[in-house]
Amino acid sequence: TFLFGVLLIGGFALVVGVGYDTYGSWRMVPLFAGVSYDFLRREGHALFIQVNAGYSKAWNSINGEFSPEFKNEGGYFYHPMVGCRLKPGKMDVYLSFGYKLQQLSYEQEPGWIWGWRGNRKTIVDADMTRFSMQVGIGI
Repeated sequence: TFLFGVLLIGGFALVVGVGYDTYGSWRMVPLFAGVSYDFLRREGHALFIQVNAGYSKAWNSINGEFSPEFKNEGGYFYHPMVGCRLKPGKMDVYLSFGYKLQQLSYEQEPGWIWGWRGNRKTIVDADMTRFSMQVGIGI
């Protein structure tokens, strides 16, 4: 994930980012924005809270004759986290922990079965969640 931020007055920061994520056979490219707040700062180090939200374009990596086809994939996600920023020198080191909720909506069609394809489409809305741990560097 690439994250770009601007530090504002009073410990607040605005961030934008893009990344790559996986959930089982689903591959995601999230585009997001967020807000961060340093609630404890001391000598260049900080404890912070951050909330990112955005939209992920998704695709399914299952490719097989009997596998279903997926269309119009994607969904919104929300990612609150807490972390610390350490400044051992000229670069910052980030360590954060959070919880990510990824929504996903798509149409699913049955795959080819001996040259015949049914015309049954299924519309699926799913929520995928997980805990996260991130390590990063900043300049």
